[in-house]
Amino acid sequence: MNSLREYLKKNHISIASIARQCGIPYSTANDIINARIEIDRVQTGTTIKMAKTIGLTFEEFYTMCQAQTKTPDIRRGHIYLRNKRYYVNFTINGKERTEYLCKANETNRMYLQDLARWALKEARLEQRKKEIRECQIDDFLS
Repeated sequence: MNSLREYLKKNHISIASIARQCGIPYSTANDIINARIEIDRVQTGTTIKMAKTIGLTFEEFYTMCQAQTKTPDIRRGHIYLRNKRYYVNFTINGKERTEYLCKANETNRMYLQDLARWALKEARLEQRKKEIRECQIDDFLS
């Protein structure tokens, strides 16, 4: 069984009962179980409490949480100059994208790498938000 949500459903365990037994806010438990928070960002003590509460080892719980977290596949981009403007070109989940960075001038040229990193970070965030919206729609329809 890969999904933590499937495991909870199969064993008739509610998020509210997990939150209550672990002494954590419902919203935190809900965000962890629905992969809205990366498991690596959750305190180890909280993870251990949640795993014990639902009858899993720490490793099983951690693995299930990681399995349901989708990380967008973003390839490194390259920066290029066109019509006195800088752009970054990169691939995300197999689709090529181009994002405008800034106008070409001496000051901006010094910060191109930072701007490109920021554009890639924004693309990852945008992809993650899209996945969360899709997950929420699936939850609503089921």
